[in-house]
Amino acid sequence: MIIFSRGGFLAFALGWLVRFAWCQPIVSDLNFYQVDWDSWAGGSQSNSLWGGFSFSYIPDEETYYLNLSLANSMDDEPAWVTQNLPLFGIEDGYEGEQSLSIDINLEELDFTVGTDWQSTFFYVSVTPDPLSDTPTGTFEFADVVDTVWKFDDPDMTGAGHAVFNPGAPAGHKAQEEASPIGPPRKMNTVEERPKHCMAGAFARSLDWLNREYKLGVDKDAQKIYKDLVKAGVAGRYYHESENEKNNAQRIVNKAAYSKRFHKGMTTKIWDYPGNAVAEIKKGTLDIQPEEGGDVTKWLAREFENGEDIELGMFYDDRGHMVTVTGLYMQDGKTVVQYMGDPNQEDSKSGNLIHEGMIEKEKSGKHELYYLKGKKARALITMAVSESVPEPATVVIIGGGITYLALRQRKARRRHE
Repeated sequence: MIIFSRGGFLAFALGWLVRFAWCQPIVSDLNFYQVDWDSWAGGSQSNSLWGGFSFSYIPDEETYYLNLSLANSMDDEPAWVTQNLPLFGIEDGYEGEQSLSIDINLEELDFTVGTDWQSTFFYVSVTPDPLSDTPTGTFEFADVVDTVWKFDDPDMTGAGHAVFNPGAPAGHKAQEEASPIGPPRKMNTVEERPKHCMAGAFARSLDWLNREYKLGVDKDAQKIYKDLVKAGVAGRYYHESENEKNNAQRIVNKAAYSKRFHKGMTTKIWDYPGNAVAEIKKGTLDIQPEEGGDVTKWLAREFENGEDIELGMFYDDRGHMVTVTGLYMQDGKTVVQYMGDPNQEDSKSGNLIHEGMIEKEKSGKHELYYLKGKKARALITMAVSESVPEPATVVIIGGGITYLALRQRKARRRHE
C-alpha cells in the first residue's frame, strides 16, 4: 500500500516504482491532485472538476503507453481515465528523466463541482503497444492533494465575470500510436510573479534559443524573465478590445529585447480572428503577424522548422500563456506539450510538462481551437514563435538530422 502526503503538489510518493522484465520505462513519483482555481481579482472555484496526476519516467529506447484506471472504492467499477498516453523514448529525442502532469476529468468518477477528491484507488499499466480495453490488476490506494492554479482575470466588476467556470478537462483519451512532430524542446523553468505569464513564456523560449543556437548571451531563463518584465513584457493577458492592443505592445517590446540575442531574430504570430495583435504592422522589428487559419498546421510548421513557440489560451475568459515543449499526433489530432507556472506564488509549480489535445469547433466563418477539449473552455487565442536566421540555424538543422536518423532507425526495426 502506498500513502501519499497531502501537504503539497509534488509530495514524494514513497515506495512506488514500476518496471517490468522487458525493460519498459521506469515510472515513479506518482501523485494525484485536485485543482482549486483562484485569480488575482477574486474569482475562484474550489474543488473543481479538474483532477490530475503527476509522475516521472526514465525513457526506454522506444515509445511505451501508460494507462490509468481509477475507482472511488474497491467495490466500484473502475474508470479508464487515461488511455494510451505515450511515454516517448530516446529515439524520439526524449533523453533523461521526464516529468509530466496529466489531466483527469473528475466527472468520470461521478463528481460534481464542489466534491472534494480526498483519496482514490488506482491501477497503472505500461505497455509497448496501445491498449483497446480497460486495464485491470491489483489496485493501490493513494491520498489526493489539493493544488491551486492562479490565472489572470478580467475586471471582476464587469457583467458576466463574477462567476468563474473552467469546465472540465478532456484528459488523455486515445486508441492509436503516437507520432512526434520534431524533437522536444528542453526548456528551463521560470518562477513567475503574479500576472507575468507572458514574460515567463517568452523567457523560457529565448533561453532555449540562446542555448540551442549558441548565441552566446550570458543569461539564464530567470534573468531573461526579469529583463522582459523591465522591458514591458508583463501584465494581464487578454484577447479582447484595448487589452489585446496591450498584448500587441508587449510583443513589440519582446521583439525589441530579442534583438540583443540576434539582430536578425524574427517574431511570427498566429492570432485569433479579429484580435488586435494581427494589426501589428508587418515588418516592425521583423514581426510577421498572421490572422486566423488552422492553428494546428501553423504549430506543426513552426515546430518542424526548429522554432520555439509560446501559446496563449483562455479558461472562461481568464488568460494564461505557456511555452511549447513538444508536439505530437495521435488519433489524427495534435497534442501540445507545454511548460508554464500554474501557481505563480510557488517556485516548484513550473517544473512539470503539461499537455492537451487540440479540438476545433466551427463558429461562423472561423474555426475555434480548444486545448484540453471544448468542455475545458481553454480557447487558443494566440501563438508566437521566434526564429534565428542562418548561419545560426545550422545548429538546429544538425539536431534535426540526428532526430530524423533516429526515426529512420525506428522504422527499419519495425519492418525487420
